[in-house]
Amino acid sequence: MPDDKTYLEIDKLILGDAYTSNEPGDNLLVLCDEIGPRLAGTHGERDAARFVADRLKSYGLDNVADEAFDYAGWHRGEPARLNLLQPAEREFPCISLPYCPPTGPDGVAAEIINLGDGAPEAFKRLGGDIRGKIVYVSSRMPPQVHRWVHRGEKYGRAVRAGAVGFIFVNHYDGLLPATGALRFGKAAEIPGIGIARETGEELLRRSKGCKPVVRIITSDTNEPKASCNVVGELTGTQKPEEIIVVGGHYDSHDLCTSANDNAAGLTVVLETARLLAAHRQHLARTVRFIAFGCEEIGLIGSHEYVAAHRDEMPNIRVMFNSDCLTNARPKGLVFHAWPQAEGYVEALAEQLKTPIPFGDIVFAYSDHFPFLLHGVPTANVGNLSNPFAGRGWGHTAADTPDKVSLVDQRESAALLARMILRVANDDEWPLQQRSREEVEALLEAEELIEILDIEDARSLDDE
Repeated sequence: MPDDKTYLEIDKLILGDAYTSNEPGDNLLVLCDEIGPRLAGTHGERDAARFVADRLKSYGLDNVADEAFDYAGWHRGEPARLNLLQPAEREFPCISLPYCPPTGPDGVAAEIINLGDGAPEAFKRLGGDIRGKIVYVSSRMPPQVHRWVHRGEKYGRAVRAGAVGFIFVNHYDGLLPATGALRFGKAAEIPGIGIARETGEELLRRSKGCKPVVRIITSDTNEPKASCNVVGELTGTQKPEEIIVVGGHYDSHDLCTSANDNAAGLTVVLETARLLAAHRQHLARTVRFIAFGCEEIGLIGSHEYVAAHRDEMPNIRVMFNSDCLTNARPKGLVFHAWPQAEGYVEALAEQLKTPIPFGDIVFAYSDHFPFLLHGVPTANVGNLSNPFAGRGWGHTAADTPDKVSLVDQRESAALLARMILRVANDDEWPLQQRSREEVEALLEAEELIEILDIEDARSLDDE
């Protein structure tokens, strides 16, 4: 790693710039208050893409471009309906979830089966009892499972078990139904709806001691659409063919402005670009910034990017992903099965004179994952000191700008910029890309081959 004295003066300038600018806060308000919801395929998403491109150009980045792609889209129809039919009639508020199919005017009526927090063991234990029923499941993470059990996995297990409908219950308070895709980049097989925790509790109370029967009615459509990734770069001065990628998604769901997930994460990408652009002459290798489209409905933009740039994958030394803004301090890096990166992070912390917590997990639900499938070392900006229990305000109408801290934006961007300055110039980068066989072994060890199959998600075989 280059000697710390080499970059001390640049560090001072980066930190001074970061802490005397309101640029990330201003960008956040444009994305959330002026543009608003940015669901894939909508005017909001297209306006956000133009905004990102304009910002990258204004910061002086090279080769700013939209990279378009087609995908299987989804359009929300009339408001979904959830009616309790037995033991008494009552209608409850609900929302259809992305890629939900239309039921027709008669809907789907069946008995509810409650699978609690949707642990894999519950699906195995109940087995044939699920067939022909509507699965009721919480968004809570099953405490007995060592990994995140994603909504897509719970839905996929319900489909495999023969369920005819899916009710996803937010486990956080606040009368907030949580949205999120049922399938990733393709139409779902059975209708799926989201309801608030309080709605779910009332539904269970009113049917206590009985076998509740409900009807779900949805009118959504699945149709072809187009989106794009927005790309810009700071071209390296010595080895421009070698690349550091910094990415985050700019799309959101349609029921919220998605301030934290991921307007705030995107502002960190933009701010990192702005901070480094002032020192581009010191970057030996290219730093490429990517705003991905269609992340929320299946990592579509990042999969499409990797497919279109397959020949460049061997040249990427690391991909830093900014998805949601951690409020834990200090800011750190969470790698994805790269324990050998810990020593490098410790050396970075010593040079930067700041603690940089190191994390190491395997996580398949953000834009780093397509890069991981190609063997590229990947890391998220984050801190694992707080155990993950769920999305909190995320994917609900409460994910608003007032909950985002400018200090967290500044800290995350300044840390990324200072680290990338070193990574872009270090001739002794310690991480080597994985071979396809090593990636496959990692997925197998993490049970991801089975899980991706259950979710009908893109996997190594699709790359």
